[in-house]
Amino acid sequence: MKQLKMYTLLLMIFIYLSAGCSAVDPEAYKFDISVKVEDENSDPVENAVVRIRFDHTYIQQSITDKNFHRVSELSDTDGVASISSKGNNRIYIHVERENYWDSFGKYDYWEVNKDAEVVGLDSSHIHKEFIIKLKNKKNPRPLYVNGSNLIPMPKSLSPIAYDLEECDWVSPYGKGKVPDVIFNFTKHKFDDRAYEAKLTLTFTNPEDGLIPVMKSDNEIFTSELLLGRNAPITGYIKEYSLVKGLYKENDRYIYRDDPKASELNNIEGYWFRVRTKINPETGEILEARYGKIYTEINFSARSEEVNTKIGFMYYFSPDQLNSLEFNGESLIPDADLQGMYRK
Repeated sequence: MKQLKMYTLLLMIFIYLSAGCSAVDPEAYKFDISVKVEDENSDPVENAVVRIRFDHTYIQQSITDKNFHRVSELSDTDGVASISSKGNNRIYIHVERENYWDSFGKYDYWEVNKDAEVVGLDSSHIHKEFIIKLKNKKNPRPLYVNGSNLIPMPKSLSPIAYDLEECDWVSPYGKGKVPDVIFNFTKHKFDDRAYEAKLTLTFTNPEDGLIPVMKSDNEIFTSELLLGRNAPITGYIKEYSLVKGLYKENDRYIYRDDPKASELNNIEGYWFRVRTKINPETGEILEARYGKIYTEINFSARSEEVNTKIGFMYYFSPDQLNSLEFNGESLIPDADLQGMYRK
């Protein structure tokens, strides 16, 4: 009897979920979208290609031709492109123009109106205007670019230095020559499950350092040129730490991290400066190499792991210039460029 009740309950849940996922009206909303494309001086950009993807499902599913469609339009002399179509609650906008960096973003009607008493039931016709800024391409050039996706630190070695130009640990643990960034990983195990792991980034020279950059509040559109063209000259911090762990409290295991995942999600990336030499009398910077890291710095720290793996995508200048527009040509052989425009 208990098995029959359990079977009936599971069947009801399956029917409910199936109805919620498959019985979705692919034309629940009519969108009238106006996109005004501007440059960095707020002047209109004509003949920009504006593409909007209209989803056919309420929930994120695999991307196939069956659950979305795209509509494209060129911006007019006022920089405006008007597009009307039907879809569900989520649209994706992508704007491109020759000699500009692409801009893109997502608008979710339900997410924006999640605090409303009724969401979407009496607002089936949605009128929305967007202003999207395009940044000019001024000086794109080759850089040392690589996505170091969870590279293992050599066993039992911490701290250890990494050479950004050679894309490897400093000798004798790799082919690196210059200790650009120093990673210090520590881990404490409290019992079979509980642990605390900490990754700290430091630098070789007193004026080297890093600057975390937060995303703009309420900004839903992203430029390919994340962070900006030129690294700052001041504001660098000498040390940056990430902590994560599983802690036992009152017979329960609780995961904590610092900064929290929600805070890391709001980080657009990091500027950094290394190989800095200064005039000891005036404090003037004589030499420096600049770079940037897109998105967060990752490291693994499962309780069973003795060591760690580190992941980050960086862009590193080949000279003393702080100009960091990337033309797509990495100076690192066989570089991993996947996700280089991700925010």
